[in-house]
Amino acid sequence: MPDDDATDSEVEETQDVKDDTMIEEKVRDEAGPHPASPANETGPDVGPEDRGRRRPTPVVWVAAAVVLALLAGGAFGWSQRGLPDGAVLQVGDTVVTQDDMRERQATFRALYGIEAPSGGDELAAYRRDAAKSVVVSLVLESAARERGVTVADANIDQTVSAYVTRFFGAGDEGQGAFVDALGSAGASQEDVRLEVGRQLVVARLFQDVTDEVDEPTPEEVRAAFEERRCDLRIPEQRDLRNIVVATRSDAFKVRAGLNQGFAFKDVVARRSIDQASLEVGGRIGRLGRADLEEDYARVAFAAAEGEIYGPVESQYGWNIGQVTKIHPAHAATFEGTRETLAAKLLDERRTAAWRDWLREQLVAADAEYADGYRPEDPTSPPDIEEVLSEDEPTSDCGAP
Repeated sequence: MPDDDATDSEVEETQDVKDDTMIEEKVRDEAGPHPASPANETGPDVGPEDRGRRRPTPVVWVAAAVVLALLAGGAFGWSQRGLPDGAVLQVGDTVVTQDDMRERQATFRALYGIEAPSGGDELAAYRRDAAKSVVVSLVLESAARERGVTVADANIDQTVSAYVTRFFGAGDEGQGAFVDALGSAGASQEDVRLEVGRQLVVARLFQDVTDEVDEPTPEEVRAAFEERRCDLRIPEQRDLRNIVVATRSDAFKVRAGLNQGFAFKDVVARRSIDQASLEVGGRIGRLGRADLEEDYARVAFAAAEGEIYGPVESQYGWNIGQVTKIHPAHAATFEGTRETLAAKLLDERRTAAWRDWLREQLVAADAEYADGYRPEDPTSPPDIEEVLSEDEPTSDCGAP
């Protein structure tokens, strides 16, 4: 196969937006999936950084609204004091109605592809989670006002613009596709701006609340490495590039062209509908199995280095890919993991501090829920997967 990798293009954004995104992604990664998300089986929020890959939330509603609610749990006061007709919940003087919930659901559907289940227990759970997420959002907005945490309009506009370019394409064509998607979902551009603004504020609020958390000492990082040595083992990863088309028939035509010797990057430029990877020759990065949708991962990790694989269908279309390099699994070294482990330890401390703080805010909020929207156990936080195994560390982590 010819080596025709393209050079990655760099997108310049303001430092504020980068900081917001970094904090949001940290919160999201610590939180885990939203149970109502259609991508729940593969993690929260799927998006087209590639079309076989799990989707990172672009504006992180999950981090700021739902996941923080599920992550932090907290204690809500929910004695029935009597809600107004049509109300779903009340926090202080703020009443949220069923119409309000439908409007927010439309925004989430437009931004993140989150659909309410059609009925049964799944729909009931979705309503409870959505209501709880709104309570958390209101509590956080109030805390942000009290602390004077704000985000400039320019940052919101830049974040929305970056979202549109990444998920719908650049220029007027991308903007038009975005507006069409909003119309289909029953949402407006102002709805999106408000939601983006909320999440950027929460990202900065998280930073404000956890700013004084102590960083781990070198001795603590070394001790954590010894305790987590086996868990830090690096699984096999693969450098992949990918072409996305709309139909199975188109996918077979693409594969036939590649088998005839057409350059991968040229076929990407002519045929791929994935806006996010067009400028980099279809490259979607170094990925592990856990980063990919299950069906896509099975095919991609069965292929040999240099081999074309597919067609394989993902939620965004039909995919033809290529493995450009295989990185075998290997044991972690302290030098190789020291910086990332130190960052993870700090993240864990900041998340713990955030949870404690948020629990206090939720206890004080004294939220009231209507029947059918009240969380099953509003006073206890959800289970969070522990980083450390409960088993004693062993000296043998298995062969790499």
